[in-house]
This record gives sequence, structure tokens and C-alpha cells, in this order.
Amino acid sequence: MKDTLQTGQMVLTALLTAKPEKQGELHQTLFSLLGGIQGQPGCLECLAGQDLKGEPRFHLHLVWKDRACLEAFMAAEVFRILLGALQVLAVATEFRIVAAEDALAGRAEPGWGPPTSSGVISLHRPRLIPCPAGSTPPPLPLHPPQGQP
Repeated sequence: MKDTLQTGQMVLTALLTAKPEKQGELHQTLFSLLGGIQGQPGCLECLAGQDLKGEPRFHLHLVWKDRACLEAFMAAEVFRILLGALQVLAVATEFRIVAAEDALAGRAEPGWGPPTSSGVISLHRPRLIPCPAGSTPPPLPLHPPQGQP
């Protein structure tokens, strides 16, 4: 994993919880898709892992050159394949999208919160985006919702 994010980069992380009887299949599917994800234009990092205790939880960490590359990935066939597999193999899927600017600004306190004024999810106040298994995560916000900073 790279030590430093660069301005403009986007990070997508996903917490995936497999159906107990489908844990092995989700493991195999997720790790078989890594090469296709890494081959997408603008993919700078592609890491996946499973819970160390053998629980049916998996983590996916992707760093993209910029928002356009992340959005292109979310429209790509490999992402549709992943979402289709999650519909069958997972009971829960949570996506988090973070702009590097928020991480680089030195904001690191824990907690939950709304998007920052830049309209992206802040690393220091992460917000998990619940996403039913097999559905597409919501589009990246271009502007914060009304009434939020």
C-alpha cells in the first residue's frame, strides 16, 4: 500500500459480508476479480482481504487516479460482475468513497458525519453507504445536500 495519497485521488473501500454458506465462493470470486480491477484505467491500488478470524467478512480497498477513473470503474463490466456476485453471495455490502484531499488535509479524528463542503465523503468523518447486495452504490455527490456544510 502506498504511504501517501495525492490530491485528486479517490478511495473506494467496501466491507462485504458473505452468506455463511457462501463464504468460500465469495472469497474465490473476489480474489479472481482483482486482476480485472487492477487492469482498469486509473487504478493505482487494489487490495482485498478477509477477516483474520475467518469470519465471513471481506474488505476491498481501491485507490483511483481521479473521480473520472472511479466513475468509469463503477460503469465497467468487472464492477457489474462484482455486484452480481454480491447479490448471490453476500448478505451485506457497505461502500465508502473518500477524496484524498480530506485525508491530506490532516483531518483524522474518528466519527460519522455528512459530506464535507467539497461534496465528497470525508475520511475524518467516514460515512458508510449501505448498499443492498447486488445493487449499485449511489453516485458520487457533486454538491453537499442542502443545509449541510
